[in-house]
Amino acid sequence: MHLALPLALIASLGVGTLAKHIAVPERTPHLNLKIEQTIALERLNHTTADGIRLSYLFVPSAKRDFVYDVKRTETNGLRFDMRVKNAQASVPTRGSIIYLHGWGSNGDQFTPWALALAEQGFSGVNVDLRGHGDSADAPAGYGPREAADITDLVRGLLAQGRIQPPIYLMGTSYGGSTALFAEPALRDVIAGIVAFAPFQSANEGIRGAIREAQDTKASGIRARITLAALGRMNDSDIDAAIDEASEQLGISLRNVDARPIVAASQTCILLLHGADDRMFPAASSHELAASTPMASATTVNGHGHVDLPMRLDWLVAPVATWVAATSQRTNDNACPSFKLPPEPTH
Repeated sequence: MHLALPLALIASLGVGTLAKHIAVPERTPHLNLKIEQTIALERLNHTTADGIRLSYLFVPSAKRDFVYDVKRTETNGLRFDMRVKNAQASVPTRGSIIYLHGWGSNGDQFTPWALALAEQGFSGVNVDLRGHGDSADAPAGYGPREAADITDLVRGLLAQGRIQPPIYLMGTSYGGSTALFAEPALRDVIAGIVAFAPFQSANEGIRGAIREAQDTKASGIRARITLAALGRMNDSDIDAAIDEASEQLGISLRNVDARPIVAASQTCILLLHGADDRMFPAASSHELAASTPMASATTVNGHGHVDLPMRLDWLVAPVATWVAATSQRTNDNACPSFKLPPEPTH
């Protein structure tokens, strides 16, 4: 799940209930992936200087015969399947990628990406953000607090020699925005950022999640009651819920804004956005990209907020090319362009 309000948890919806779910993500347990057991991946912990324990999965670079299949269903949905063998051969290390999941999810969300790019020489660190997965409870920050955690993690892993430069950040939705917020503190060690559908600001992100929930077609009595209650909330109610959540978190969510961060970026940023994204419109990524020559945005037709990062069959190769190119630029060179190939046929 990305930055989305779990419908089943808003059944008694009022301003206070909505505020609580804006402030506290629903934890999604890790999947018992046989892939992790097959190739003996390590799940480790890092404790930041502020005492926040972060859980992460480390994926060493290696050839594992990773296969990722995507097929269209009869209802025009997508079905995914992945297979992997134990490490068959080592590959030269080309850098390390820190993967940042969406709201209410965990590091499992990027396991396919980590395995795919490990084949090309990029070791991976799949982090559970604070308050998610197996990481410790800590107040959400909608980007800045999480970015501070990731900065501490990256510098700690570099000091240990577990990851090697060049370093890249890749995130989706909430995690994509976290990557953007981390740029100022990590610009001396990161070569590039890939963000799928990040939100521009916490205020817009929250409203987009609520809008998506309101537009969802419900099935079942409880879900219909939930949506009916949510649909009765007006802008004033949502404003009040955001303000109450701000008090609970000890920050002003109205002031959490990634736009000035992106505008001042010194790191190459690639923004990928589904044309059918109803949570955050694709235009928002193009607006971010227009603020700086360091960023570019690509709209991918036929995909929305959730399914775009799942299209590894389409995106891994061009993303890997872009990532590798960022490490070759000097301070005087323009950021590399991103070339999206035609969609594969299945």
